Amino acid sequence: MKQLLVLLVLAQSFALTAFGRASEPERAAGERLVLRLSGVDVAFRWIPPGRFTMGSPLEEDRRWGNEEEHIVEFTHGFWLAETETTRELWNAVNQSEQELTADEARLPVASVSWFQCRDFVNRLNSTRDAAPAGYRFALPSEAQWEYSCRAGTTTPFHFGASSNGQESNVQGTAPYGAQEKGPYLAHVAQVGSYAPNAWGLYDMHGNLWEWTNDWFGGYDLSCEVALDPTGPEQGKDRVIRGGAFGSYPHRSRSAARSYADQGECVGYIGVRLALLPENMEQ
Repeated sequence: MKQLLVLLVLAQSFALTAFGRASEPERAAGERLVLRLSGVDVAFRWIPPGRFTMGSPLEEDRRWGNEEEHIVEFTHGFWLAETETTRELWNAVNQSEQELTADEARLPVASVSWFQCRDFVNRLNSTRDAAPAGYRFALPSEAQWEYSCRAGTTTPFHFGASSNGQESNVQGTAPYGAQEKGPYLAHVAQVGSYAPNAWGLYDMHGNLWEWTNDWFGGYDLSCEVALDPTGPEQGKDRVIRGGAFGSYPHRSRSAARSYADQGECVGYIGVRLALLPENMEQ
């Protein structure tokens, strides 16, 4: 009996050492989780562990030179907010007394700096029982963002190879991969106004650029497969992804990269929450 117990302990120790975690429950990509945060219901979608090609192929039209293709693998799954953070949630967590109409409450918060978003995340993490056991709120890494945006696709956009403002809130008067010009709202839209990707995420293309946790810099191409990459160790600016309502469609491609100063507050940058395993490095 004593030998059996020793073997069980050794087996558990090996599992934790080899995989860095206890086995995660099997979940379907896009599984939905709704949390009540500061009185506001917030939906998250499950992003499964897996491997994908980050960046864009050389033949992709209007690509930039810093989008080199490379293989990325995530050893842990995580949750990503279904929509960009709304003004309602932002105000509730920050205990703002600003009154919002029902329409204003569903607009994504903008003009928030990376520092303010970091403080927002810290405030959520300091709230008792806000995050599920074993998880913490965070800004997604650049790689997590692109993996989630693509949702298994390899085309310039998760909805295909062309964009003219019909499928996302961008400057559709300058179409990408299409002949016909489309709408140009010239302002931010309520979250969830366009169809989601295959994993249930809305507005990954257009509406607002979204802060990530990473410093902006060149990709590390030294490894055959990049495991759970978190970007450069230091830098000057932070990566933003997704494009905004005023962006030409090519700037909202899945692989398109941009950056902004950490303290910059502009009306075309917002944020999307992630729920990461506590043992996942950032």
